[in-house]
Amino acid sequence: MGTQVTPFSVRQAVTQVRQALDDGANTVVLSGQTGAGKSSALRELASSPLGAFKDVVLIAPPKGEQSLDSGLVALVELAAQLDDNKLLQKVKRNDVRWKGKLEDVTHQLISRAPRTLVLFDEPLLDTSPGPLSSVFADRAADLSRTLLNIKGLRKVVATSSTLPEAHVVEVARRSAPSEILSPDNWDPVLASAAAQLLAAGGDLLTDQSPLELRLRVGLVATGTSPIKAAGPRHALHKLIGQLLEQVGAESTDLKQVLGRLALLRVPFDLEALDDMGAGELSSRCQSLLRQTFLFGPPEGLLLHESIAQEATRWQWLTSHGRIQAHRKAARYHDARYRHSNEKFKVRAAVRHELEVIHHLTHAGDATKLLERSLFFVEQYDALGKVLSQQGRHDEAVHAYKRALAHDSDDAYAHHYLGYNLDILAQSPQQVEAHFKSAIRANPSHVWYHGRHINFLVTRGRVREARSAWEAALDALLPSGSSLNEPLYRELHGALSRLLLHRGQLEFARDVLNDVPLQLRPGLPWYRALRRLHDALWVAASGDEVFPPHISPEEQWKGPHLLHRAADSARVEHWAPGRIAEASSTEVHLRMALPPPPREEPSFVWRDLSIEEYQALALDTKDREELPSAGTFVEVIKFHGETEFLRCHPVIPFEDVDLPYLFPPPDRYLRRGPPGA
Repeated sequence: MGTQVTPFSVRQAVTQVRQALDDGANTVVLSGQTGAGKSSALRELASSPLGAFKDVVLIAPPKGEQSLDSGLVALVELAAQLDDNKLLQKVKRNDVRWKGKLEDVTHQLISRAPRTLVLFDEPLLDTSPGPLSSVFADRAADLSRTLLNIKGLRKVVATSSTLPEAHVVEVARRSAPSEILSPDNWDPVLASAAAQLLAAGGDLLTDQSPLELRLRVGLVATGTSPIKAAGPRHALHKLIGQLLEQVGAESTDLKQVLGRLALLRVPFDLEALDDMGAGELSSRCQSLLRQTFLFGPPEGLLLHESIAQEATRWQWLTSHGRIQAHRKAARYHDARYRHSNEKFKVRAAVRHELEVIHHLTHAGDATKLLERSLFFVEQYDALGKVLSQQGRHDEAVHAYKRALAHDSDDAYAHHYLGYNLDILAQSPQQVEAHFKSAIRANPSHVWYHGRHINFLVTRGRVREARSAWEAALDALLPSGSSLNEPLYRELHGALSRLLLHRGQLEFARDVLNDVPLQLRPGLPWYRALRRLHDALWVAASGDEVFPPHISPEEQWKGPHLLHRAADSARVEHWAPGRIAEASSTEVHLRMALPPPPREEPSFVWRDLSIEEYQALALDTKDREELPSAGTFVEVIKFHGETEFLRCHPVIPFEDVDLPYLFPPPDRYLRRGPPGA
């Protein structure tokens, strides 16, 4: 099939898709920028008769960072829409693993392929299984690849990615401003803002999507001049961010409501809107919310996905507020689930049930959630993840044990059961056993290897850690090296940080040396670890003469302790050093003589009586206080003058690029022996 190159409005795009299907296209791609109307076109196709097909299935996996169940929801919705109760019950059984459920649905689709049309909104195509992908992303990608590869199955896919041998219909970011901004379409609160925007923008607004026009009306209503609001085109997220900033400054209550609504993933009604606090807003804020941010009829309202993502990013809700919002959403969906069940609306009931599970999961309500019969092992995994992130590690352990009771080969559950037990410093034998089980089940996952090795280092089993490190390299880097920066950050960075903390300098050096040369210049974490390693290596040799806050590149550009930069021209010679030992009678200094070009510095001892030290000390404070071992100093001599000594201030070694140490390396020591 050829590719359409002319962008179409939503209605025109629907017509073009219909024509392509009538002409026999196997796969049609709806492309276009965010906000162009791809999802609207799919919904219009789903709601209109398509006579050539017996089954028309719309799959719209939830998106966003919290949608751990994206692939699971899509699979259940697919089964529910195929109108086969036996298939749906198979998918909902919790004693069947993901692979078996996906195969059941796939076989059903293959048998129905010639008369079935799948409308797929944003399949996950860009995430493939690999060392850094999570089990949740894997499920969504697995479903997407499986459906798109079924031969003979007709598909319309809304995506920004390219698909082979697909007929492409581009949806334009275009609208009719005079129609959308007509005062008849706005309530009295916003009608004036809409009219001002139309008057200021004119033809400049014709390439704006309906979503963008509504956002610009909101900008005018919250204080932006009409000319500026109608001004140059911005990326959608910037436009949303600008409006959210103005809304946040105008009304704390409205931004709280937006934060709660951003957690809802499916269309909701006025009851849910009130539950989330909209009924308590001023009439002006209610108008802004209803006409600028929300789309759809009263029984099917929705916060546009782009707005929801941006509102979530602003983090207007506290952790407690977010949990309470999830609990309210769970109660709402539970009521809708029961109502749909009584009315035998299978698809709606299933989706509301999935939303109950989703919101209870993110509320961390383990008690209520574990009372239910979950469909997927991955739902126990998701609960464990949320509980672990909330610091409720004992409860996370219970959730992962429930997952393993249903699937003893669940690598994710094995790993994070071991991880949470490790954080709690409980049952080190079980920690190790679960880490090893995760590696056996999925040897290509970097975290599974990395956390096992770090556990061994923490327990003081360095020889075994080296063996595990070599095994990890064989599994993750079979060809010897890679340019996969995240892999090196997660494995080499985390391990060398712990090794340096524990003084295992040779092991840390070997780990850092394994990072490819071509990657090193662009890795801040590598440079920070190398600086720390080199400083510790010099300290271990006893020849440490510079404080750690002075970088190696700057060390021999001293002296560093002059009162004035202009004094550098007066320096005859200088020597950095460190007080190795000090008492009330004598001071022992380890000094370095600046190296000649292209040679190494030489190190000497200089022993002083306390009187000699005080005579050298330039600053009153250094003369009056007894010197402290470990203090860094510089001895400086100006031309024609006697030498003097100055002490560096104590500045702790800090580097924002150093990887974070977690769990606390001393967790087993603080816990004490068993029974203590």
